[in-house]
Amino acid sequence: MLSDQQPYLGDLTSWGAWQSWRDVVIERDRQQGQPCPLATLTFHIGRSTPGAESVTTELLNR
Repeated sequence: MLSDQQPYLGDLTSWGAWQSWRDVVIERDRQQGQPCPLATLTFHIGRSTPGAESVTTELLNR
């Protein structure tokens, strides 16, 4: 997922760059007909156990 969002993620140096990245992500999600994969993962894994919370936190930090 992260490599799919390059080169945008590597160039978030201005507000315009952030908006361009956001637009690309939203359009990709609309075309796929699915919500953000990280949001979906977080929802399903959640914080049901300390291990699940650790994995979720690590993925979101990346």
